[in-house]
Amino acid sequence: MSDIRRKAPACFGLLVAAGTLILWLVGLFYLPPTSWLAAGVMILLSLLAGYASWRERPYLLTLTALLSFFPAGYYLLGTPGLFKWIGVLNLLLFVASGGIFLVKFTNSRGLKQVVDVE
Repeated sequence: MSDIRRKAPACFGLLVAAGTLILWLVGLFYLPPTSWLAAGVMILLSLLAGYASWRERPYLLTLTALLSFFPAGYYLLGTPGLFKWIGVLNLLLFVASGGIFLVKFTNSRGLKQVVDVE
């Protein structure tokens, strides 16, 4: 059971990155051709976030969350409709990176479990 708790933030981050990737791919059909370059960069950042979650690299995941949230995610958070969820998922990348930080900190220090869940 402890292995599931250790892998849960990484799996959550991978799901969030996949959701962001899918929404950006859907967005390619609705965006004008002049903004395809920005969408391509955001797709690459989503792929990088998925890699960082898969390899449990919290610093890289935090960096990709910052780079993807502040140019586009922050703006899209205030829009109505489907694209608002890109901003929400970008914020959830911060949650996943915090979870990976927490798991790595408790494992590297040999500390007891932070929260006792039964």
